[in-house]
Amino acid sequence: YQIQSLDGTELYATARVTLVAIDREKGKIMRRLPQAVQDALSKF
Repeated sequence: YQIQSLDGTELYATARVTLVAIDREKGKIMRRLPQAVQDALSKF
């Protein structure tokens, strides 16, 4: 993402977002996505 002035001449901030899967039962980040999620993402 970038936040810049309306005319585009000044850049105020940049950012990167990383989405991760979390196992709600354990409260930890999953190292691998469940197969159903992998299948759904592969369709994009």
